[in-house]
Amino acid sequence: LSHPNIATVFEIDEREGQTFIAMEYVEGKSLRETIERGPLKLKEAINIAVEIAHGLQAAHEKGIVHRDMKSANVMLTEKGQVKVMDFGLAKLATGSLLITKQGTTLGTVAYMSPEQAQGKPVDSRSDIFSFGVMLYEMAAGERPFRGDTPTSTLAKILETEPKPLGEIRADLPGELLRIVRRCLRKKPEERFQSTSDLAVALKELRQE
Repeated sequence: LSHPNIATVFEIDEREGQTFIAMEYVEGKSLRETIERGPLKLKEAINIAVEIAHGLQAAHEKGIVHRDMKSANVMLTEKGQVKVMDFGLAKLATGSLLITKQGTTLGTVAYMSPEQAQGKPVDSRSDIFSFGVMLYEMAAGERPFRGDTPTSTLAKILETEPKPLGEIRADLPGELLRIVRRCLRKKPEERFQSTSDLAVALKELRQE
């Protein structure tokens, strides 16, 4: 993958039984570190979201599903550029290549889509759910699904709806609330069906 919003992977190899990925070094801080200071300003959150969507779109157009989208895997450079990192759990959406066993639950629990949490096959719409978790997190300063244990967090993802963003921040436009709700639909067919459509919605929101 070669895209301004994706950290370049130069090599995947194995030495002395240890598999490794050699990738671009990105100087800056993670989106997670940025959010830890508090909710992002609306303009900043939308600008970052647009760039993440562009990076994901480039991967999805090549048939690659990230499967571990989270704020810790997004870097913000000192110049403000956004880089999607760590495709270590990625898989091809079509074809026979699988890095891990079919049906294995992988990824970071709080950002998992319902289908990923259940160990079902995933496609680009699973990344869109995880993107929705990050967008909620940027706006609210907290994740939408939180439990005391990984198991209770998974249960919330599968069974409950997050607290409406509008109840946390009154300054958020209705269109942003609708985008987040659509990304976080439990059923994949009710979400944005492509990251290109998601990117268009975010860019229209930014213009407004």
